[in-house]
Amino acid sequence: MENQHDLALEGEFPWMVALMDENDQYFGGGSLIAPDVVLTSSYVTKDKEIEQIFVRAGEWNFKNTSEPQPHVKVGIRSKVRHPGFRIASGANNAALLFLESPLELTRHIQPICMPAASRNFDSSRCIVSGWGKKLNSDVRYMDVLKKIEVPLVKNPVCQTIMQLLNEDDFLLDESLMCAGGELTKDSCIARWWLSACLSPEGRSRAV
Repeated sequence: MENQHDLALEGEFPWMVALMDENDQYFGGGSLIAPDVVLTSSYVTKDKEIEQIFVRAGEWNFKNTSEPQPHVKVGIRSKVRHPGFRIASGANNAALLFLESPLELTRHIQPICMPAASRNFDSSRCIVSGWGKKLNSDVRYMDVLKKIEVPLVKNPVCQTIMQLLNEDDFLLDESLMCAGGELTKDSCIARWWLSACLSPEGRSRAV
């Protein structure tokens, strides 16, 4: 049964974009950081050529074709993956997608605020959003944008927990952050996106 508290409101995350393939199938998420730039992960884009990636901005419900604010679909002109990305460890899992043309900014299409490089989010709570699967066994992704609020976990604590769970010498790369750990709240099922962290001033900022 659907948990209504996990449903995002239409336009609640105007920076959230859906990544679609050449067959108009969802395969990942990202955040709009400028009218023509999307921040996403290297992992979800590693096997895609630029001709196979389309950005759908302003999306909320894939099944609803009569939303008050329609989505906008645009192709990309280039893709830049972090040169230090390592698939085994997940290190530097970031990529930039440069759009073929800038998006017109509206109420439901807006870039997210970017934090200062020195900003410390150790005690923050973060919002994960996306159309990811509820269960690994699910065949389809979800139709309506979801959200989960989770706490950040300090890296030394996270590394210790991961080592205990995996019974190995797991090392958390310094480029990564940990979030979650609360019962029944999980975003590790395919294709969710850490959308924003809540600052003390109540503003959402990309991480």
